[in-house]
Amino acid sequence: MWYHRGTYNTAQFTTSWNTPQQLPGITTTISADVAASQSRVAIAWCRPRNQAEPSQVDNDVVYCLSEGDGSNWNFNQFNYIVRWRDPNPDLLPNYREANGDTFRAYTDVSLMFDRQNILHAVFTAGLFYRWDLRWQDSVGQQQTYDSSYYVYSAIWHWRSDDTGRITMVANGISPFGGIETNPDPYSLKGRVGAWNRTVHRPNISQDWSSGDLFCTFAAAGWYNDATPAQQQAMLTDTSLVDYYNYDVWVSRSIDGGYHWSRAINITETHTPGAATGACRSEQYPSTASRALGAVHITYLTDYDAGAVVITPTAEGGWTNNDFNYHMVLGYLIPATPLAEYREINWANTSAREISTVGLNDFRLEANYPNPFNTETKICFSLDKPASVKLAVYDITGRQVAELSNGQLSAGRYQSTFNGVGLASGIYFVRLETDKAVRVNKMTLLK
Repeated sequence: MWYHRGTYNTAQFTTSWNTPQQLPGITTTISADVAASQSRVAIAWCRPRNQAEPSQVDNDVVYCLSEGDGSNWNFNQFNYIVRWRDPNPDLLPNYREANGDTFRAYTDVSLMFDRQNILHAVFTAGLFYRWDLRWQDSVGQQQTYDSSYYVYSAIWHWRSDDTGRITMVANGISPFGGIETNPDPYSLKGRVGAWNRTVHRPNISQDWSSGDLFCTFAAAGWYNDATPAQQQAMLTDTSLVDYYNYDVWVSRSIDGGYHWSRAINITETHTPGAATGACRSEQYPSTASRALGAVHITYLTDYDAGAVVITPTAEGGWTNNDFNYHMVLGYLIPATPLAEYREINWANTSAREISTVGLNDFRLEANYPNPFNTETKICFSLDKPASVKLAVYDITGRQVAELSNGQLSAGRYQSTFNGVGLASGIYFVRLETDKAVRVNKMTLLK
């Protein structure tokens, strides 16, 4: 994989390119992204754990960060967004336990800097490690299956200012299909096809007017947070030769990516049993990372589901496909109800222990704007009623403002801090209950 940086000349309308730089190691197709802000550039990619035998599964997600304009890098010192645990064959035949955690990244990752210059990533992770699993089928015959092609997946979100926590955006891991005893990917009514998963191809974006985040992705066969009617339609929406037709979905987060809403299906085309040329499978969504009041999406309409058209493994026929643009107003994407919520906290638990929590877990969010001139907004959440003190301190530890002091119910709150009369500099906002404390840094510029 290579990084190529160009400088645009606004007077001559030309671009001059630096010498390409090669990133270390091996990556796989469609598995890298780059994001830039006014002061930082980041590159993320899916890095196969086994560099000698790379595949599109069993990847860690890593990133490099360049402070400035992207002219200075050290690609040999990359950081891990997620690093999955090795499997344990001694736990067979319990396949789920033997395979360990569910963070083996697939071949897609999307990056974005938000308006506070925080780096966000979304990526797809499959369910199983790549090895041969053996089991007895319903008639007692010994079967073998290479689990690298197991189709169930989930989409996860990560942010650079809270690297210990990864939250689920979309869950395409079906609770059915005999996962524990018979990891047959085709226990669904159809097949997703090569290089596909039940939920995949995530793209992250932000509405800079509201601060809301949006994740656009493609889904087929199974999405846990679909309505019963949608799920039934998804299970039966296959081509004539039983490959799933995809739709494009969008999920919204109003708290910086800590919780995501149930996604809405913005295409919702169903062509069950359709022959080549009559299918409607919307794939490969891409979004503008920054927008005002809307989500701008492009995607491909494939008129025959499946991915491979070369015999003898053809999954469909050749078609001339359409490329589409779709704009969705941000407020039309509901912020609630929330999707099934799971998170990994690397600091406190193993990757296998996934916790389910509610919307209002105890949290002090980053203030906005930051840096700020005079006023900034501070939001925090409580998971239970508590006596709360929210105060601002200068760099010497002197309290300069008290924003809240008293008993509050569980919920999400917003306060405004006014820095009139204070000098420019670093300040700290401190949220304190009788059980825990959270502190964030703020910068006042006048």
